[in-house]
Amino acid sequence: MASAGSMPSTDQRQDLKSLLECSICLETFDDPRTLPCLHSFCKNCLENFVEGKPNDELNCPVCRWNFTLNEGVAGTKNHFICNMVEVLSIQHQNKCIPCSHCEQPSVGRCVTCELFMCEKCLKFHNDYPGFKDHVVLTMEELSKPENQSKIKGKSCCKKHPSKKLKLYCETCDELICTYCMSFEHVRPDHVCSPLEEIAERKRKELKTKCAILQRTVADKNKEIQSLKKDIESLNNKFDKAQRLTNERKEQLLGRLQAKLQKKTNLVIEDARQIFDHNTGILEQRIHQRETFVNRVKASTDMARSLLENANDEEIVRSYQSVVNNDAIENDVEENEKNDDTVLSLSSDEIDTMLLAEIKDLVQNKDASPQQVEKAVTSEEFWNSSEEEMERFQLLFQYFQADGITPYMSRDTVTRDMQFGFSGGYFLDFPDNFPKKMPTIRAPDGSRYELTRGSNRDEDVCQMVVRIVVEFLRNPPARRRGGRTGGRRGNNY
Repeated sequence: MASAGSMPSTDQRQDLKSLLECSICLETFDDPRTLPCLHSFCKNCLENFVEGKPNDELNCPVCRWNFTLNEGVAGTKNHFICNMVEVLSIQHQNKCIPCSHCEQPSVGRCVTCELFMCEKCLKFHNDYPGFKDHVVLTMEELSKPENQSKIKGKSCCKKHPSKKLKLYCETCDELICTYCMSFEHVRPDHVCSPLEEIAERKRKELKTKCAILQRTVADKNKEIQSLKKDIESLNNKFDKAQRLTNERKEQLLGRLQAKLQKKTNLVIEDARQIFDHNTGILEQRIHQRETFVNRVKASTDMARSLLENANDEEIVRSYQSVVNNDAIENDVEENEKNDDTVLSLSSDEIDTMLLAEIKDLVQNKDASPQQVEKAVTSEEFWNSSEEEMERFQLLFQYFQADGITPYMSRDTVTRDMQFGFSGGYFLDFPDNFPKKMPTIRAPDGSRYELTRGSNRDEDVCQMVVRIVVEFLRNPPARRRGGRTGGRRGNNY
C-alpha cells in the first residue's frame, strides 16, 4: 500500500485517472456522484440518466445493478472522489482553484492553515509574524505527486464549524470533534478514539478485504473462461451431431427417404433445442459472473484507491460502503445441470434412432417415442471408441438388411463391445479384427470361430454377417440334432 506521502507510480496515476473518469461522458468527473454499487458519474450525467425513470427501476449504467435514490442524486456525493478530482486537477494544473478568502485565483496553499490563497492574501499571510512557521507551497509545488496529501485538509464539524473532525465515536459510527465528545458523545456511554488510530485499523481491514475481493475476481474470471469453453464444446458437439445425423440420413435415404427425413429433422431439432437451451444457460451464467465481476471490481478499485490515496477521514467515511456493498454480497449459484445427451450421440445411436423398428417402418408403422428412447439410452453405446462405432454401425445395417436386429453390450470382464442376438448368442470381436475373424459364443459357453471363405473379394463385414445369419438360422447343435457339449474352438 502506498503511504499518503509517497510518490505514486505511473500505473497508480493511470489507475487514479481511470477511477475519476465518468463512464457516460468519458470525461473527468464534474461534481461526482457515487451509486451503492460504487460506480461514479458526473452529477449532470446521472441526473440525465435517471430523469423520467421510476425510482424502483433504476439500473447502474455500468453493471446494471438495481438501485434507488431516496435522497435524489444530491444524496450520492462521495467526498473521497470529490477530493481526488481536485487533486488530479491541481496535479495537471487544468483547473483554477479559487482563493479561500476572496475567490481570486490561488497561487499557493498554506498546508498548516489548510487554505488556498491568491497572491494578495498569501502576502498578508506570510507577513503576519504568527504564521512564520507555517508551511506554504506554490501551486506548481502542489502539482507534484509527492505533495498530494498536502492538498487535502481535514473536514470541519457540521455542528461546530470551527473544529476539525479528529475523533471517531465507535458507538455511533460517526466522525466527531472535541466539542462533540465533551458534550454529546460522553463516556462511558460512548467509546471515542482518535481518528488516526481508527483509520489505521480500517486500513488493515480494508487491505485484507481487498485481497479477498481480488481472489474472488480471479476465481470468477476462471469460471467465465471455463463456461466459454463449455459453449465451444457444445458447439462442437452440435456440429458433430448434425454432421453424423446428416451422414446417416444420406446413407439410408434410398430405402426410406420420407420416413428417414422426418426422423432426421426430429433428431436435429432435439439437438438444436438442447443446444439452444444449454447455450442460453451458459450465456446467462457468463452474464451473471461478468456482472458480479464488475461489481466486485468496483469495490476492489475503490478499496485500492482508498488505500493508496485516501486520508484518514476518507478511509473511515468510505469503509462501510466498500466492505458492506450489497451488490457483491450474494454470489452466483448453479441451479441447473447441463444435459447435452442428444449432442453426444454416436453414429450407432443415431442409426438406432433413425432405423428404430425398421420392420414397422417398412410396413408404414412408426416406432413409438418410448421404443426409440429405450433403444438409445444404453451407456454401452456411448463408451465405445470411434473405430468400434464405425465397425458396429456397418454391421448393424447389414444385419438389419437380413431381417435380424442385434443389440449391443459391453463384456463385463474384457470391457469389449459385443453384438448380442436373441437366444443368448454373442459375437465377440478380437482386437486385431478384421485380420482375425470374430467368434460366436453360444448360451452354453461354446465358441465357434468364424473362418474366411474362398472369396477373398467379399467385404469382411458382409462375410461376417452372412456366416452369422446362417449360423443363427441353423445352429450347429440343431443341425447335428444334439447339444454342442460345451466344445470350444470349433470352426464354422
